[in-house]
Amino acid sequence: NVLTSFLGVIFTITGLVWLSQIMKLVFLIDRGVGFLGFLYLSILILPSLLFAILPFAITIAVIASYNRLSYERELIILSNSGIDAWNIIKPGLLVAGAVTIFSYFISFYLLPSSTRLLKSNLKHFRSNYVVSLVQEKTFTNISKDIILYVDDKSPGNTLKGMIIFDDKDPNRKSVIFAQSGNIDSSTEHPTLNLKSGMKQEIDMDGKLIKLHYDTLSVSLHTEDSCDDTNSDKCNKIIDPLKRDLSELYINELFTLAPPEETQKLKLIAEANQRVIWPLYALALSFLALSIFMSKPYSRRGNADIIYKIALAGIFFIVLHFICYNAASKNIMMNIFCYMNVGLCFLFSYYILNQTLNIKRAK
Repeated sequence: NVLTSFLGVIFTITGLVWLSQIMKLVFLIDRGVGFLGFLYLSILILPSLLFAILPFAITIAVIASYNRLSYERELIILSNSGIDAWNIIKPGLLVAGAVTIFSYFISFYLLPSSTRLLKSNLKHFRSNYVVSLVQEKTFTNISKDIILYVDDKSPGNTLKGMIIFDDKDPNRKSVIFAQSGNIDSSTEHPTLNLKSGMKQEIDMDGKLIKLHYDTLSVSLHTEDSCDDTNSDKCNKIIDPLKRDLSELYINELFTLAPPEETQKLKLIAEANQRVIWPLYALALSFLALSIFMSKPYSRRGNADIIYKIALAGIFFIVLHFICYNAASKNIMMNIFCYMNVGLCFLFSYYILNQTLNIKRAK
């Protein structure tokens, strides 16, 4: 019952959130990305969604399953027949434990791997379909360091009235004007082929340099970009400290030593979050089960029990995120994050133990 409910809940919640996320990528189809490429990018979003959703999904599944058993009086029958409360909640804890293990697999491996692949593929599509990105009379971010303005986009990939802001060289800021040109995407890295224009550069000393040209080629590739979809190759090119937190593996989060103290605190807080958050799949499920066993049946229904579970669950989750946000500023707050999930387990055990003591007394 718990496993069936869990699958139903996870497909429903993940499906709804997933659809809302992939809608942000629909524009890629209009810009030349094929359906299979779009589907691949959409699938890469799933690990980050599952990592956030799994603790809530298994808790809802446990509540739904045991609420159904309670409504049909099966819980009270099992309890009165002499079956220990631990054995009654054991199936729910087993499924929750399996979900917790899977959450750690996502946390330690799938989440950073999929996020890296997603960003790498987005850059890859961006480079290969750069012509489709260009819009008339609009400033377009072609790459990290290049902004392109086009006054007119004619059929056949002919661009007219172009302005290019090129910041690839940190020592020089360039602005290029061109009467016409085109984008060559046939090579590994797209290139702007410009005709009849002027290039202006400002060096580190503030000196302005002007250059008139008949033809000029500008590469759209930047040194820190990674257009290859092979994540291992990307890992060698990009400095880990330049990655987003979700792209870093657990060992990198704990071992990287950034020069700024605030960035180091964020890395450590994220690392501890990766360790703690999967535990809530088991902790919240245990909390729900212990509260259900304290009152396995009521003629008035279980609305009050579900209310108590929701209230207690929200309390621990809110407290967790308060501690997590504070941990990015104070490293000692990470200890309170662990204490909070431990308190959830202890509180659940206390409720269940009280139930067992009352039953033994009777």
